[in-house]
Amino acid sequence: MKEESKNYLRMSLEDLESSMILYSHNKYPQAIFLLQQSIEKTTKGITGTFDHNHRALNIYKEMVNKNLKKEIEETFRKDEFQVNDEKTLLVFIDSIKLLLFEQDSYNSPLKVGKITVPNFLLQQILFKHVNSARYPKGEYTPLIEYTSEHFLIKHYNKLYDLQKACLDECFKFIT
Repeated sequence: MKEESKNYLRMSLEDLESSMILYSHNKYPQAIFLLQQSIEKTTKGITGTFDHNHRALNIYKEMVNKNLKKEIEETFRKDEFQVNDEKTLLVFIDSIKLLLFEQDSYNSPLKVGKITVPNFLLQQILFKHVNSARYPKGEYTPLIEYTSEHFLIKHYNKLYDLQKACLDECFKFIT
């Protein structure tokens, strides 16, 4: 693994831990932002692709066979692919758990490559929310929307645990 990839993974862990500190102090918009930053840095670390700035989802688009690129791009534009409610969030969380923990036996470590799909799904969960959780726009303020009653905040610990599991698997490959 390249040193730059290792550094991205280390920074990802720092962002994740900082996210939990913010969450525990009821700083929910900031916690969501740093959770997403952790996931984005994990994407860059595991794929070795660092030149996408804040467009980490483009890394996955490029990884897909070019014949499917149009279909993938159309899927990204569909509203139903976005995580806008608790029910959809829980489906994503269950899918990630299945990919991370139930596909292999518990005694068999995951390979870093297998983490790319759960990592992609984690990114997709936060894709729409990261900007709206971080930046006010007009009369909108994230401080009103992202409260303890918001579905992402209610399930924050599950998202945190999944990202931590992804990182734990990555760190098994850092020497």
